[in-house]
Amino acid sequence: MNFLSGQIRVWIGFLIPALFLVGCSNSLPVNNSLVNDLGSPDKVKLLEQRATGFWEAMVKHDLQKAYEFYDPFMRSRMSVHEFINKHGLVRYDSFAIEDIKVEGNIGTVKITVTYHVPKVKVFKREFTMPKTTRTFEERWLYVYDNWYKEYYLRMMEAGMAFY
Repeated sequence: MNFLSGQIRVWIGFLIPALFLVGCSNSLPVNNSLVNDLGSPDKVKLLEQRATGFWEAMVKHDLQKAYEFYDPFMRSRMSVHEFINKHGLVRYDSFAIEDIKVEGNIGTVKITVTYHVPKVKVFKREFTMPKTTRTFEERWLYVYDNWYKEYYLRMMEAGMAFY
């Protein structure tokens, strides 16, 4: 009987860890990305938080922080210093998010901004723009783990993300 109970203990010693490993191997990794989420309230709320964070940075004129909200396609082609040089003249005074729509991994944020350009010299000419309020829509892209503002040049009707 000692021999039999010893064999049973050995088998149980092999069986329990083997069952544990088999159970773990069939479980799928946890993916916190909302890529497959087509537009739940969580995804819309995340877009609202990201758009708010972006425009708060613009109002504070923290262009380095604002740069981080742009899509990775733009950031791979334009350095933060280049971005600051291109966008440093305009000063944003306030913003209001009017509406948010999410269709899969593309979000549209309707926003009203008030901005101005302080007096600046460009090629020996002084230039200024008074406070102006404008409402427009901007596109945001959900890329893997978060929303990113699409960098889009309206004058050229081109962006850096192709989809």
